[in-house]
Amino acid sequence: MDNLQGNDLFSILKQSWSVHGADHFSCLIALSGGVDSVVLLDLLCRLRQETDCQLHAIHIHHGLQKSADSWVEFCRQLCREYQVSLDVIHVAINPHDPAGIEAAAREARYQALCEQSLKHVSGSLKPLIALAHHQDDQLETFMLSVLRGGGLRGLCAMPEKRLWHNQVFLWRPLLSISRQAIQDYADHHHLTYIQDPSNDDIQYTRNRLRHRVLPELLQTVPNAREQIISNIAQLQNTLKLVEETVSGSLKNCMHDGVLNLSAWKNFSLPLRLEILHAFAKHHGVTLSSHKALRDFANHLYQNPQQHHLLTCQTWQLIAQYQRLWVFPSHLENSPYTWQQATHGLPEKDYAIRQVRQGDTITIKNGHKKVLRLLQEKKIPAFIRPLWQVAVNQNDECVAVVGIRCDETISIPNGWVPVMPILESFIRQAT
Repeated sequence: MDNLQGNDLFSILKQSWSVHGADHFSCLIALSGGVDSVVLLDLLCRLRQETDCQLHAIHIHHGLQKSADSWVEFCRQLCREYQVSLDVIHVAINPHDPAGIEAAAREARYQALCEQSLKHVSGSLKPLIALAHHQDDQLETFMLSVLRGGGLRGLCAMPEKRLWHNQVFLWRPLLSISRQAIQDYADHHHLTYIQDPSNDDIQYTRNRLRHRVLPELLQTVPNAREQIISNIAQLQNTLKLVEETVSGSLKNCMHDGVLNLSAWKNFSLPLRLEILHAFAKHHGVTLSSHKALRDFANHLYQNPQQHHLLTCQTWQLIAQYQRLWVFPSHLENSPYTWQQATHGLPEKDYAIRQVRQGDTITIKNGHKKVLRLLQEKKIPAFIRPLWQVAVNQNDECVAVVGIRCDETISIPNGWVPVMPILESFIRQAT
């Protein structure tokens, strides 16, 4: 490949940066050590010479290959040569994950990238993670979605930039560049890289598509590559229109992060499904499957007054009283603070724990069981057993988080415990 073509790749990356990256002060590259990420690192280092971009690298150690440790050393040496800081993150993958080892590794990788990237951020800007996906990866993702019934979002494959879990931006500046062009760039610039043997294992569907199905398809069908890429672009535009429509509909039936099912029921079935998807996305929740969402929507529509539950990894979609909440599966580590209020506890040296069956609190006319108090305050039944209380050294309840303090020790301008995750239940009940 001549130098002009190499400059073309750099020009494409610079153009993508001007559109998607210029507002970000730092860029983190997911560096596997393979040819794609090594080429991206080389291009980003060239970009660094012309911009104020701060560049960091992250290598995810999955431990799935015997040579994984040597890959870490390769990436460390490479980053020393490029004078780029490198973070190495170890993740544990469940080889028996129901979603498959590929999906489990991808989810663990993205989660680790997200958590680590947040450490490089200052101010209100969300971090930008550069991924080395290219045009052939895009074709494979599209075909996988066709085979797995991924719907509109699946067929849209990968956007050049998107917000992931409301925390970081994923940036793919090489999506318009073929695998061969990337390989040619690496050869021309004498770049060294590692080979992952799992990429040749055709027991994985993506690899079968890569090595057998797509090469024959692209060779025998005229303009197949261009037509598929064109279709993906059109589908992405369609998805933008859908999301704009859904955004307005969601605002009409969501208040304070809670979905009003009475208003939600007035929409058509396709729009109801899209609203639920947008509602989950608003809270940073990834839904397990389209079928699970459709079944859940059907139950909500037919029996909106009943209690319904959809578990999504560490989150739950919980419905009751014609309201739908997003709630963590466990409350043990949820953050809380102490704030001054009109009346509260004389100090804030109390432990916080989950309510128990026998907990009571002193009120003006005697004592009341905490669970009964929560019921009277119209707190949904499913959340009452998980509610948090403040207790003294004798493990006696002295305050119900967000509700009230013990009358016998309450003072003006005292302290009250506040747990943000419970606030929406209190506001919806009043």
